Amino acid sequence: MTEQFKTMFHALCSTDPTINPENIPTALAVLAGNGGEEERILSRAEVAKMLGCTIRSVDNYCKRGFFRKVNFGASRRGNGILASSVVAGMQEGAALYERKAKRRAAV
Repeated sequence: MTEQFKTMFHALCSTDPTINPENIPTALAVLAGNGGEEERILSRAEVAKMLGCTIRSVDNYCKRGFFRKVNFGASRRGNGILASSVVAGMQEGAALYERKAKRRAAV
């Protein structure tokens, strides 16, 4: 992907009020297909499979703020979840579980 295309895409997205400016770099990464270099976006089904839970549970985790959901424009079909937020949410959950386990053992 050329720098000229990136600049043009960024300018076009910046003029569209339905696109969140925070999502423009992520959209560019998806278009570039850079794999591990840029942020990966996972589907709700992929996250549910990773966690061994239902898609509805993943939606609830997003509502509670454990995972960061990404929306592209006004379309709901382009939604995804940032892979880094899934890892961070899992680490946060593991730390919370350890703290609770220590409290139970102390009682």
